[in-house]
Amino acid sequence: RMTYDQLLISRRSRFRAGTRFTVRGADATGSVANFVETEQICLTTQGTTATSSSSDRYLHAVASHVQIRGSIPLRWSSP
Repeated sequence: RMTYDQLLISRRSRFRAGTRFTVRGADATGSVANFVETEQICLTTQGTTATSSSSDRYLHAVASHVQIRGSIPLRWSSP
């Protein structure tokens, strides 16, 4: 029997955080506003029976996808 687990991890930058209406663009160092990196990890495990203990199970496959987002990296100033 095969089982599937999914992990979703997000990391938000502490630099230039704020709402999209008050903080936009990039600063002089290139840090963009509201930068977030999200990673999705998919794990499949396989065991011998439906009631297998964790010691009878082994990792079958691992897949990972990383996505980043943030403001458009343009110099921006708000009034």
